[in-house]
Amino acid sequence: MPYDILDTPEKNLKKIKAKLNKNGITNTYEKKGWLIVKESEAVQVKVEHTGQQYKIKPLFPSIGNPVQIIATIILWILFNYFNVPLSVVFAILLGQVISYGVNYPKIDKLKKRVLDIMHQ
Repeated sequence: MPYDILDTPEKNLKKIKAKLNKNGITNTYEKKGWLIVKESEAVQVKVEHTGQQYKIKPLFPSIGNPVQIIATIILWILFNYFNVPLSVVFAILLGQVISYGVNYPKIDKLKKRVLDIMHQ
C-alpha cells in the first residue's frame, strides 16, 4: 500500500489526519509516531509509517469493553455453576476472546474505510 511521501512522517500523519477528518472520521490522535483511528474503545486501528509505506493495523479490543464485561459475567456464572476451577481467570480470558470475535468485523470495516480514504 504505497503512499506518496512528503518531508517527514509527522507531516504525512497530519495530512492523513486532515484527510480523515474531512471524510468524517474525527476521532483520531497521535501516539508514539502512530496515528490511532478510533471508532470506540474496542474498535481502533493504527496507521504506522514504515519507510516508504503506511501500514494500517488493527488494535486488539481494550480490556473492559462492554462485550467482554457481559461475556465474562455470563461465563463466570456458568463456570461457578459447574464448579470449574479458576473460574474467574477462564471467564476473563474467554470473555476477551469473545470480545475479539464480536469486534473484529467492525475493526476490519474501519481498516478498509481508512484505506479507501487514504487512496482517494
